[in-house]
Amino acid sequence: MPISMSSDASCFIRLGRVISSPELERIHGLEPGTYAGTFEAYQSDMQPEDRERVLAQVARTIETREAHHLEYRIVLPGGDVRWLEARGQLFLGVFMPVAGQLFL
Repeated sequence: MPISMSSDASCFIRLGRVISSPELERIHGLEPGTYAGTFEAYQSDMQPEDRERVLAQVARTIETREAHHLEYRIVLPGGDVRWLEARGQLFLGVFMPVAGQLFL
C-alpha cells in the first residue's frame, strides 16, 4: 500500500551530522529521538543495491552544487522495504537548518 509522508532534514557535511525530524524518524521506522544523526546512520538503512548510486549523486551535488532528486529504497528495522523520494540542494557557508539541504 503506497503511503505519502513528507519531512525535512539537514545534512552538515563537514560536521558529519544529519539533523532529522520526528516525522523522518518514523518514515525510517525509528522511534522519535533514536536517530543517531550521523552520515553513517543516514546510509545504514539504504537498500544495498541503491547505496552506491545515492552516495554518488550526493557527491555530484557537492561537486557541482546542483540540486538533486533521488528515489531509493530503505530497509526498515523489521525488514520491510520502503521507497523514498529525496530532493536536496547544497548551500556553502550557511549554518542554519533549512529543509532538505546539504551544508558544507
